[in-house]
Amino acid sequence: MIGILVKVLVILLILSPFLLVGGVILAIFLYVKNIREDQKAMIVRSYSPEPMKLEEVRSSSDRYPLTSLKWGIVAMAIGLGFLVTFIIQKVYPIQESGELFIGIIFVLAGLGLLLYYAIASKKNVNSESRQSGNT
Repeated sequence: MIGILVKVLVILLILSPFLLVGGVILAIFLYVKNIREDQKAMIVRSYSPEPMKLEEVRSSSDRYPLTSLKWGIVAMAIGLGFLVTFIIQKVYPIQESGELFIGIIFVLAGLGLLLYYAIASKKNVNSESRQSGNT
């Protein structure tokens, strides 16, 4: 029974990269196919989308300037979580500590998101007060 289970796990480990690549290729294919079907439907219904003006085309960093700040804070918090877990493991050698370390990392990532929320809401309040002062 265990021998069969080991063989199945080995086969799954061997096939998993191929399944992952196949899944990504399938997702891209379906996405492109859906776009083409939408374009064909627009042509059949005689829709002609207006060309976008240069002012309308803006990067996401212009629309959401704090996105980079958010992911930077979260990445630093996760890195701090790894550092804290490394220090805890060196000071207190715990054998079964995987759940503790994952918990610490998630807690610090959550604290990073809360810090981002505080900064973003403060910036929004400041920008709203400046806009109301200008009108």
